[in-house]
Amino acid sequence: MYMPFTERYRYTLLYMASLFGLLLLLLIGFLIRSLSVERRRKHEALHSLRYEHETLALAISGSSTYVWRMEGEGIICDAHFYEVIHHPRERITLDEIMDFIHPDDRGRFYRNYRASETVRSHKGQYRFDFTEEGYEWWELRYSTLSATTGGRHIITGVLQNIQDIKDHEEELIRARRLAEHAELKQSFLNNMSHEIRTPLNAIAGFANLLVYDPELSGAEKQEYAGIINTNTKLLLKLVGDVLELSRIESGNLSFTFQRESVCRLLDDVYQTHSLLIRPPLQFLKDFPPEDVQVNVDPMRQTQVLTNFLNNANKFTKEGSIRLGYCCPSGMSEVHLYVEDTGIGIPHSEQKMIFERFYKRSEFSQGVGLGLSICVLIVEKMGGRIELRSEEGRGSRFTVVLPCIE
Repeated sequence: MYMPFTERYRYTLLYMASLFGLLLLLLIGFLIRSLSVERRRKHEALHSLRYEHETLALAISGSSTYVWRMEGEGIICDAHFYEVIHHPRERITLDEIMDFIHPDDRGRFYRNYRASETVRSHKGQYRFDFTEEGYEWWELRYSTLSATTGGRHIITGVLQNIQDIKDHEEELIRARRLAEHAELKQSFLNNMSHEIRTPLNAIAGFANLLVYDPELSGAEKQEYAGIINTNTKLLLKLVGDVLELSRIESGNLSFTFQRESVCRLLDDVYQTHSLLIRPPLQFLKDFPPEDVQVNVDPMRQTQVLTNFLNNANKFTKEGSIRLGYCCPSGMSEVHLYVEDTGIGIPHSEQKMIFERFYKRSEFSQGVGLGLSICVLIVEKMGGRIELRSEEGRGSRFTVVLPCIE
């Protein structure tokens, strides 16, 4: 009973010490292995990072692309960019950046600059003049990373010169416009040859009958002479429309603008057409009590309304044609409209009818230039044309003009 504890449990203690030493060795081995794996992982990460850095540096050095990061109220750029803009290698302040930007782009750039801490990423195109050799297009891209321990966000991005891309886009746009212009010219010539040939053939054919057929009766001669006169007027109108269209587009058509009463202008048009629109059609006017003033060329505005009324009369067999105007509340503009209960226009054709030489029916009178001329006239007077139509229920053509206070 007086045997020492170490003597009594000597083998047990020996086994426990051996087991502890073994566990300690295993722990040390595990830590050594983990450290080795971590070192190898860090080495691979550094190698990948170095590779990506070298690749990025090569990509940047081969193009007009520069990296930057935001610090305070300015940015820090890479060394190559400082050499390009001949700027000391220090932070470029916001005021200096704003001086480089085109005046038309400064407001948009400033708004995006202030929103950089709340917007995660941004890509915008701005015009900069870094070398005092003229403005060039640059693309600015950045990403906002999470805040640092100091509470500030990390904002970094790239700045790339895209002037060559813009020049190429402009060349493509010019080439497309030239192709469209050439196509329009060809289409114009084809349509003109077709439209001119039809009345000329009629004039020549019936003129030959009048000259070389002595057995014609007086009534037939009168009928053929009427056909010749109708086609002559049609041919003259075609030539006149083409010349007028050309003068409007070239800016050679003069406009005499003056302050005009809408009520008086439309009343004159109504009085003129009240004799031309015959029963069973009803010709109505819808003039509100209040009058408004517009700055227009009265003759050209009358020409537009006359074209609308002639079309309404041509495509309306029963019902009514209404001429009127209204002033929408809260808007400083007046709507002059011609509304009919005619055949209407399908939704798929409502934009096409304003194109040149477009006619809903090849057998209808006219050459299809009237509405395209109306669009050009109204645009010259600072207005626009609106169309509301439903097939089988009628159409409403509206000229929207700004009012004079």
